[in-house]
Formats: sequence, C-alpha cells, structure tokens
Amino acid sequence: RLHSIAYTFPTNSNINALLAGLNQLDWFCMEQDKQTTETDDWVYCFSEIEMEQYNREFGEGSYELSLFRQIHPDAIRIEVWRKKYHSNARLLEKELINRRDIIGQPKSAGP
Repeated sequence: RLHSIAYTFPTNSNINALLAGLNQLDWFCMEQDKQTTETDDWVYCFSEIEMEQYNREFGEGSYELSLFRQIHPDAIRIEVWRKKYHSNARLLEKELINRRDIIGQPKSAGP
C-alpha cells in the first residue's frame, strides 16, 4: 500500500513513510561467491514478506532458500525516476525526480 502511494505521488512525506515501513522489515540477501564489475555491487535482496512467499513456493529447507541470509542494511535508498520518450528524436530521456535515504536507523526492538 505504501509503495503504491509513493509510486503514484512521490512526495517527500510519502517516500519517507515508505522508507519507515521498509526499515521495519527483516531483509534477506543471496550470498554471492564473488562480486564482479558487471553486477555493480548489486545483490538480490528480499523482504521477510517475499521470503515467506518463496518458503511456501519452494518448501522449507529448499536449496534456493538456503542461499539467503538475514541482513541488517546500513541504509535504504528510494529513487523515483520519470521517463520521457521524444518520438521526433527517437530518444528516451530519464530524469531523477526524488531520492530519499534512511541511514543508520536499525529496526526498532520489540517490547
């Protein structure tokens, strides 16, 4: 729900609300043997909600799920881009319209 609102109306307050929601999730990333320049240091990360879906799909203890480890990200960044296609010049232009970060705010502990 927060993603849809922030995607449709990418205001600072909507994106900040999405960041706060994402910061409350547990995150899991796929272990990689090595990083190459082709990956630009990207790794596959999923939220606890997605991992629950994969758990139902693949089954607990599956090889695919064994590749993931829980992580605690130091930062989360959301970027909203606008694309424009100029048909006369056959050119696709991208423009960054908003970028928000949440840094160093670990998931809040329970009671």
